[in-house]
Amino acid sequence: MTNISQSTGENKKIDMKIKLKFKREYEKLKDEGKITEKEYKQICELIEDIGKYSLREFNEKIVEIFPNSPVKELIEND
Repeated sequence: MTNISQSTGENKKIDMKIKLKFKREYEKLKDEGKITEKEYKQICELIEDIGKYSLREFNEKIVEIFPNSPVKELIEND
């Protein structure tokens, strides 16, 4: 099983920038009232631990946080 992010050396800087970008975007959604504080915290934890999951596992975690996510259809059709 291949994990989504397997960082080594220079890739760690890129990974950190991507994580920060995702967190900022989800923070905007929280500030706009489109997601709850709880969902925001859950997604931040998931993003921080992204390297622990395969793509399928990551998608499943997304659906756990956001049950109505279109990602659910991807998992079901996989």
